Amino acid sequence: MLQYFTCHFRLDYHGVADLFEPTEQIVDINKYQVCVISYIGTHSERRIQLRQEFMKRIESKQITFGIINFVRSIESKTTTIFTEPGSKAWINSLIKVDKNAVFIDDSIDHINSLQSMKIPGLQSKFFKGTKTNLIKLINDVTLSFNK
Repeated sequence: MLQYFTCHFRLDYHGVADLFEPTEQIVDINKYQVCVISYIGTHSERRIQLRQEFMKRIESKQITFGIINFVRSIESKTTTIFTEPGSKAWINSLIKVDKNAVFIDDSIDHINSLQSMKIPGLQSKFFKGTKTNLIKLINDVTLSFNK
């Protein structure tokens, strides 16, 4: 099903997309789609709250869709490659890349896992920083899309 969706900007939620208020425009929505892929523990009560936060962002057209994933390497601090079904890398491999796309995450294990898959047209960017730094990164990526 995901192969029918195009998403240019694939953002982790915690530490990335949540730096923006739910109603703030991240990119030009007439040109680019934004989605959120967020890992959360299977037994976390935060799942319902996260779903509600995604719905606000979808309703405001900030994001096109959101995915909550529950699969991560048990040793995420030491394992750098994890591409099993349900992982962020696996999810990214299913979403259509329309010429260019980028995945931005604040966890290096997710970035390394996605890079190991070598998906044509899909960049991955490690990000930890402020909203100002994220806006600059998104603007730089947008410029690279237009080359």
